[in-house]
Amino acid sequence: LYGKCGILSMCAELFELRQSVQQQRQKQSDTILLYNAMMNAYGANGQLSKAKQLFHAMQNELGVVVSDSYAILLNCCSHFANVDEAKQIWNEEIEDDRIRYDKYVSTSFIDCLSRNGYVQDALQYIEAYENYNGNKPDDIMWMSVLSACKKYGNRELGQYVYEQYMQRFEHFKDNKIYAKKLASASALYANLKNATETTHDVAKDKYSEIDMYGTVHKFFMYDAKSAHAKEVVVKTTLDGLNELDYKNDTDVTSMHHSERLAIMFGCMNTPKDYNIVVNKNGTICSDCHAFLTYLANAEKRTITV
Repeated sequence: LYGKCGILSMCAELFELRQSVQQQRQKQSDTILLYNAMMNAYGANGQLSKAKQLFHAMQNELGVVVSDSYAILLNCCSHFANVDEAKQIWNEEIEDDRIRYDKYVSTSFIDCLSRNGYVQDALQYIEAYENYNGNKPDDIMWMSVLSACKKYGNRELGQYVYEQYMQRFEHFKDNKIYAKKLASASALYANLKNATETTHDVAKDKYSEIDMYGTVHKFFMYDAKSAHAKEVVVKTTLDGLNELDYKNDTDVTSMHHSERLAIMFGCMNTPKDYNIVVNKNGTICSDCHAFLTYLANAEKRTITV
């Protein structure tokens, strides 16, 4: 919880306190969970070097590293565009193929490659994963590559990835949640007959909340009726964001996502030393993720979703 809110000093204090208790109990599994939680907190807040230091400290203390720990470390690299670090971990630090081709470890590495434009490489690692010891195809890996094809404008490869996805996961096509994911990830909207309609069906109950000085403000996606939302949409036009060197990753509709409305409303109505915390009852798209990074840097303030 403290890690999600960016309060790393409290995380570190609890980690040290809890670690002393675990050492007395000498239960290795609990110690690993403790290290993983602290590594995740560092990684989520952009402190990859501290996450790695903790990772090696766990190695030295326990003499063993589980697959979950590698997955956390690779996920940190993914979200902070450190592909070289991820490749070093994959190629040099992971010595056991059983860990390397663990579903969560491979997913984190493939996501890192896809998110940062190494789409062909990501496909090769998916193939290697599926060829290892009878591993079953994983939809999250393929969805990650499909999203990357759209993000980087590779329509031809996107067609191939989409076809491969549907061959493996055709049973998902009638599921509204997966239809929404496909509509968001694929550049081939013509092949997704009812996907855009289901996007609105799934999104209508999603909202984001921001608590400002004891008052909770709630925003819904495409909430044009809200007076607050109307004001925020005006403030979040693409022309205004060009000053931040930000380019919209999807289309103008993402400007109406509930978390973006809530955050911009918070920025407009609080001083810069006020930490903005938004609670959302759904997932956050890649474009909003990039947008928040730009906005936090431009505003020089802490924003937590």
